[in-house]
Amino acid sequence: MGVNDSASGRGRRRYDSPLRDQRARQTRQAIVAAANRLFVEGGYAATSLADIAKEAEVARPTAFAAFGSKAALLREVVDQALAGDDEPVPVAERPWFRPVLEGRTPQAVVNAYAEVCRLIGGRAAEIFEVVRRAADEGPETADLWETMQRNRRAAPPW
Repeated sequence: MGVNDSASGRGRRRYDSPLRDQRARQTRQAIVAAANRLFVEGGYAATSLADIAKEAEVARPTAFAAFGSKAALLREVVDQALAGDDEPVPVAERPWFRPVLEGRTPQAVVNAYAEVCRLIGGRAAEIFEVVRRAADEGPETADLWETMQRNRRAAPPW
């Protein structure tokens, strides 16, 4: 029996490599940045995963493996535009959102929230328009657009 056989009492050994993780994250970020550029420049429908991979200087299977589909990649582009980066931190827990939660008067809260809206809108407006136009392309993009609209209409998270 081999080392990885279940009868040995041991499963696969976990392999951790910070350098490999860093490179994988850099590759994902290159793909997201390329997708954002191409979606904004040419639209969702006209942009293929092959186009994105070429722009990101990775193989198409790498782009597919990282995100699974063009629609999933679009969702990641939107998420990063909203958050400002790829960190798994909710918007309401980000430092730039803190003034909304810490406002001592209704006017301070509204002013801080307006600044948050300006910040997010500044970095996300173009990709929001891409999603709006892509909503007719299929159920995944239509669902993304509907989710974005529902979230926009929802009460702020405080």
